[in-house]
Amino acid sequence: MRMLICTQKLDKNDPVLGFFHEWVQVLASQCSTVIVLCLEKGEYTLPSNVEVYSLGKEKGNSRIMRVARFYYLTWEYRAEYDVVFVHMNQIYVLLGAWLWRICGKKIGLWYAHGVVTLSLKIAVRWVDACFTPTEKSLRIATPKRHIVRHGVPVHENLSVNTGSLQSSSRLSIISVGRVSPVKNFEVIIEAVAILRDKGIDSALTIVGGVASIEQSKYLYTLQNLVRERSLENHVFFVGEKNNNEIVALCAGMDVFVNASMTGSLDKVMLEAMSASVVVLSCNSNLRDILAFDASLHAEHFIFGCHDAQQLATQLEWFLNLSPNERFSMQKKVRHIVEEQYSLPALIERIIQVYKTMFYEK
Repeated sequence: MRMLICTQKLDKNDPVLGFFHEWVQVLASQCSTVIVLCLEKGEYTLPSNVEVYSLGKEKGNSRIMRVARFYYLTWEYRAEYDVVFVHMNQIYVLLGAWLWRICGKKIGLWYAHGVVTLSLKIAVRWVDACFTPTEKSLRIATPKRHIVRHGVPVHENLSVNTGSLQSSSRLSIISVGRVSPVKNFEVIIEAVAILRDKGIDSALTIVGGVASIEQSKYLYTLQNLVRERSLENHVFFVGEKNNNEIVALCAGMDVFVNASMTGSLDKVMLEAMSASVVVLSCNSNLRDILAFDASLHAEHFIFGCHDAQQLATQLEWFLNLSPNERFSMQKKVRHIVEEQYSLPALIERIIQVYKTMFYEK
């Protein structure tokens, strides 16, 4: 199979989109040829069967120039790809679907967001398949939708470290995400304050940057909350990190907490689990993940939205587990990711859908 990939950015060091570099690596292992067409490119290290072409945003190309280059590249290399895989940005579908259909290419769109826009509705009509990790991450009822779950790398060097399982008086907590009000970091900070008031020592590391004035104001509000609660020695803002740095940070923590209200499954929860870190979240999607192991009872891991008291109770419960109980739990959450949510397994499911489309020709 020969594939054209259309994506926003290819840069293995990008703190938000760097993960897609590994997607391309795994897709290349399943395809004879891969052409990557991106809006902008940075640093990458890919197999010899991958060619990367940028539309030139990093060079300052105008929108008209980028659209013209898009049509030039998709037409120039039309004989070198059989299928198209569009990652998240449905605008590529709106621009290229008519041309790809004329050329007989099968079109797939990956979409994972709770928002349904007019451009998405139009794109869904034009593609042959829609790939999405959960039912809630593509909220359009269509027979084209294939729920293929998320896929994250599972690194062998991040397997359960028995040396980190000794009893500790300080509970290490991490939360990751763009510093935006929808992430509800204040709930986690309040939970840390509740633990402190009960004489329980904990340290919260918040990983994430800001990309707007609204987010900058929210960060300032969180920093004020930390000062008001006298939590300067308990809450730490470390800014934006790339994907590999985030996973490495998670591996050194006891618990990952997600208080986001987006409704979609946050992939970073799976990345934390792949590093053998237990996850607590108000996201009901976590219940479906934990269901793969009946011995993990969801009530211990899912707290009510904006309920700092319940979160504090769950954190205290985890702290009071014995080292052996923690070790067993960490092995289980990692095993779920290995078996159900690994990146190679996801790519294989996507490739099988494309193969099925060819068989139906």
